[in-house]
Amino acid sequence: IDENLISAKLLLGTTFSSVGESDKAVEFYSSALTQAQMLNDKLTEGLCISKIGSLYNGKGDYEKALEYHFKALKIFEKFDSQINIAGSYYYIGWAYQYHTGIDKGMEYYLLSFEIYEKLDDKHGIATSLNALGIGASVNGDYEKAIEYYKKAIPIVDELEKKSFLSTLLSNIGYEY
Repeated sequence: IDENLISAKLLLGTTFSSVGESDKAVEFYSSALTQAQMLNDKLTEGLCISKIGSLYNGKGDYEKALEYHFKALKIFEKFDSQINIAGSYYYIGWAYQYHTGIDKGMEYYLLSFEIYEKLDDKHGIATSLNALGIGASVNGDYEKAIEYYKKAIPIVDELEKKSFLSTLLSNIGYEY
């Protein structure tokens, strides 16, 4: 068992997840989690737990997703891993958005955004702004939604993420 094997399993899990094979993905993530625990690699353990939580988000099992994301968050906070804390807040926001309503989700999206901004993580900033825009739209604050989307556009443009840019432009069009 070594870190390369764990990384390979995480990559395979992500690959299976991206093609809709979530049961297969959870097998690889769980196996990677077991091996990270055997190596006492806590940060990787948190990453594995977070990835399993994201699978539950995708399946619509938001209670289970929250359980996993809060468990991962606790690990990331112990190591002050800001990038992972921001990601956890984002996914917690996503789970809350669909589980209990957008207001709780917005709280976590904002926490995520603030950390990504401090880290100058452009992709994280843009992703959080998009989520905040969707939340503002759901709350009926269409002007605020457009403001969030417009803030994300130059960032996404700089990153040359054309599909993300089309999503933002589509979201703006939807608001009008």
